Amino acid sequence: MDVLRREEIPCLKGCVNDLKQNSHEELNIFKQELLSTGLFEHRNSYEYTCQCPYCHDNRKHCYVKIDTASDSPVVFWCHICIAHGLVGKDFLSRLNIEDIKIPRFKGNKPLDDGKGVNIKIIGDTVDDKDDIRKVVEYVHGRVGHYPTLEELKMFQYVGNPRKYTSDYLGYNGEGRPFNNRHWFKLSNGNITGRWKDDNTDNRWMNWKSDRIHSGGLYTLKKGFDTYKPITIVIAEGIFDIIGLYYNGRIENGIFIGVAGKGYERGIKHILSKGIFGDSVSVRIYKDPNVDAESIKINPIIAGLFNSVDVYYNSFDKDYGILPSELDIHKVLNWKGCKGNGNI
Repeated sequence: MDVLRREEIPCLKGCVNDLKQNSHEELNIFKQELLSTGLFEHRNSYEYTCQCPYCHDNRKHCYVKIDTASDSPVVFWCHICIAHGLVGKDFLSRLNIEDIKIPRFKGNKPLDDGKGVNIKIIGDTVDDKDDIRKVVEYVHGRVGHYPTLEELKMFQYVGNPRKYTSDYLGYNGEGRPFNNRHWFKLSNGNITGRWKDDNTDNRWMNWKSDRIHSGGLYTLKKGFDTYKPITIVIAEGIFDIIGLYYNGRIENGIFIGVAGKGYERGIKHILSKGIFGDSVSVRIYKDPNVDAESIKINPIIAGLFNSVDVYYNSFDKDYGILPSELDIHKVLNWKGCKGNGNI
C-alpha cells in the first residue's frame, strides 16, 4: 500500500468565502456525475463517504460533501490520514475517475492556514519535570477547577518557555522575559503569555520572533468522536476557551480562541481542516462588549454546518470566570448569517 508522507497530503488552500464557479450548471453536472460513479455512499443529507484515495482506508472514513441543492464546492475529509480539501483531478484520478470534467474555482483570499514556524513539535509542551504549581492555582482562581498535568498538555501550556523559544523561536537566552507570565502555544507555533494577575494594562503578550509571519489561533489539543454530533466552540481568548471547556457543558467539542472578534476566522480554520456537515454545529460565544448583530458570517460558509448560533453570558461577563458567574443563553433571532451569500 502506498501511503503519502504528511507533507504530501493535500490541504484546503482555496478560499471558501471567495469561491467563484464558472457556471451553476457546470457544477451541478459535476456533482451528478460524481454520484453516478457509485463510489460514494450516502450517509445523510449531503454527506457521503468513500474509500480514501490517499491512505486507501476502506472503512469509509473519508467524508465527501456533495450538496446538489446549492452551489457549494465539493470537499472531502479523511478522518484516518487527515487528507482534506477540494475534490479535484488528483483526488479523482486516484479513484480511477478520468472522464469527469472538473469545474474551475477562483479566489483571492486564502484561508488562514496557520503558517508560521515551520516545525513539528514532538511530544507535549509541558511534562512532569516542569513546576506547574503556579499555573494550577491561577487556573483554579479563574475558572474554579484545578487542572491536571494531562489537561495542561491539552491546554498547550508551555512549562518551559525559555527552552521552547530557544528551540523553536530563535531566543538567544538573554534577559528574563518569561517571569510572571503563564505561557500557551498558538496554532502558528508562537506562544503568548498571560500576566500573573490583573494589575497591568498588558495582560497578554505575544512572543516576538522573526520566524512568525502570521497570527495564530488558540486550540485545545484534544480529540473528538466522529460518530457523534460535534460542537465547534469559538470564543475570543484563551481563558474563555478553558472556562467553556470546564463549565460550558459542551459534549464532543472542538475549541478555538480567535484572539479578538474575528469569529468567522475560527470557522474558516475548522473548515480548512475539512470538518463540516449536518453533524457539526458552530457556537460563537461573544464577549459582552460585542453586539450580536455586528457578528456577520458568510451564509455560504454557514450553510456547510448544521447550525451557526451566537451565545452570551447574562452576567455581562466573558467565560474565563467562576461557574457561579456563568449563565449562558443563545441569542434569539440572530440574523448574522442570513443574506444572499455573495461570493
